[in-house]
Amino acid sequence: GVFYGPAFQQGASVLAILVVGQLAAVWAGPNGLLMKMMGAETTATRYLVLSALLNGILNAMAIPLFGIVGAASATTCAAIVLNLLRSRYLERIYDIRSDIFV
Repeated sequence: GVFYGPAFQQGASVLAILVVGQLAAVWAGPNGLLMKMMGAETTATRYLVLSALLNGILNAMAIPLFGIVGAASATTCAAIVLNLLRSRYLERIYDIRSDIFV
Protein backbone atom coordinates (compact mmCIF):
# COMPACT_ATOMS: atom_id res chain seq x y z
CA GLY A 1 0.00 0.00 0.00
CA VAL A 2 1.00 3.56 -0.64
CA PHE A 3 -0.06 4.85 2.77
CA TYR A 4 0.39 1.72 4.85
CA GLY A 5 3.16 -0.82 5.12
CA PRO A 6 3.11 -4.48 4.09
CA ALA A 7 1.74 -5.49 7.49
CA PHE A 8 -1.62 -4.11 6.45
CA GLN A 9 -1.86 -6.39 3.38
CA GLN A 10 -3.10 -9.33 5.45
CA GLY A 11 -5.53 -7.01 7.21
CA ALA A 12 -7.13 -6.22 3.87
CA SER A 13 -7.84 -9.91 3.28
CA VAL A 14 -9.32 -10.26 6.76
CA LEU A 15 -11.52 -7.23 6.23
CA ALA A 16 -12.76 -8.58 2.89
CA ILE A 17 -13.68 -11.92 4.49
CA LEU A 18 -15.53 -10.25 7.36
CA VAL A 19 -17.39 -7.99 4.91
CA VAL A 20 -18.76 -11.12 3.23
CA GLY A 21 -20.21 -12.19 6.58
CA GLN A 22 -21.77 -8.79 7.12
CA LEU A 23 -23.23 -8.75 3.62
CA ALA A 24 -24.81 -12.14 4.33
CA ALA A 25 -26.36 -10.68 7.49
CA VAL A 26 -27.71 -7.72 5.52
CA TRP A 27 -29.06 -10.06 2.85
CA ALA A 28 -30.85 -12.14 5.50
CA GLY A 29 -32.59 -9.09 6.89
CA PRO A 30 -33.76 -8.57 10.46
CA ASN A 31 -34.37 -12.26 11.09
CA GLY A 32 -33.19 -12.26 14.72
CA LEU A 33 -35.41 -9.31 15.56
CA LEU A 34 -38.37 -10.91 13.80
CA MET A 35 -37.89 -14.13 15.77
CA LYS A 36 -38.00 -12.18 19.02
CA MET A 37 -41.08 -10.24 17.89
CA MET A 38 -42.85 -13.51 17.01
CA GLY A 39 -42.19 -14.94 20.47
CA ALA A 40 -39.40 -17.30 19.42
CA GLU A 41 -36.79 -15.92 21.83
CA THR A 42 -35.82 -19.38 23.06
CA THR A 43 -35.15 -20.66 19.56
CA ALA A 44 -33.30 -17.47 18.66
CA THR A 45 -31.11 -17.90 21.73
CA ARG A 46 -30.45 -21.54 20.90
CA TYR A 47 -29.38 -20.59 17.39
CA LEU A 48 -27.10 -17.90 18.77
CA VAL A 49 -25.48 -20.33 21.23
CA LEU A 50 -25.08 -22.92 18.47
CA SER A 51 -23.46 -20.32 16.25
CA ALA A 52 -21.09 -19.26 19.04
CA LEU A 53 -20.08 -22.89 19.64
CA LEU A 54 -19.57 -23.40 15.92
CA ASN A 55 -17.48 -20.23 15.81
CA GLY A 56 -15.30 -21.49 18.66
CA ILE A 57 -14.79 -24.91 17.08
CA LEU A 58 -14.03 -23.49 13.65
CA ASN A 59 -11.63 -20.95 15.15
CA ALA A 60 -9.84 -23.68 17.11
CA MET A 61 -9.33 -25.58 13.86
CA ALA A 62 -8.62 -22.67 11.51
CA ILE A 63 -6.37 -20.37 13.53
CA PRO A 64 -3.46 -22.82 13.89
CA LEU A 65 -3.56 -23.48 10.15
CA PHE A 66 -4.36 -20.07 8.68
CA GLY A 67 -3.88 -17.51 11.45
CA ILE A 68 -5.98 -14.38 11.39
CA VAL A 69 -7.41 -15.23 7.96
CA GLY A 70 -8.65 -18.51 9.45
CA ALA A 71 -10.24 -16.64 12.33
CA ALA A 72 -12.05 -14.29 9.96
CA SER A 73 -13.20 -17.20 7.79
CA ALA A 74 -14.49 -19.14 10.80
CA THR A 75 -16.36 -16.13 12.13
CA THR A 76 -17.90 -15.45 8.72
CA CYS A 77 -19.00 -19.07 8.37
CA ALA A 78 -20.62 -19.04 11.82
CA ALA A 79 -22.43 -15.79 11.01
CA ILE A 80 -23.75 -17.20 7.74
CA VAL A 81 -24.95 -20.38 9.47
CA LEU A 82 -26.71 -18.29 12.14
CA ASN A 83 -28.55 -16.26 9.53
CA LEU A 84 -29.49 -19.34 7.51
CA LEU A 85 -30.92 -21.02 10.62
CA ARG A 86 -32.92 -17.94 11.56
CA SER A 87 -34.25 -17.35 8.05
CA ARG A 88 -35.19 -21.00 7.57
CA TYR A 89 -37.02 -21.04 10.90
CA LEU A 90 -39.06 -17.96 10.02
CA GLU A 91 -40.00 -19.43 6.64
CA ARG A 92 -40.86 -22.86 8.00
CA ILE A 93 -42.81 -21.88 11.13
CA TYR A 94 -44.33 -18.49 10.26
CA ASP A 95 -44.13 -18.43 6.45
CA ILE A 96 -42.17 -15.17 6.68
CA ARG A 97 -39.27 -14.25 4.44
CA SER A 98 -36.95 -11.78 6.07
CA ASP A 99 -34.41 -11.30 3.31
CA ILE A 100 -33.98 -8.02 1.49
CA PHE A 101 -35.42 -9.41 -1.74
CA VAL A 102 -38.97 -9.76 -0.41
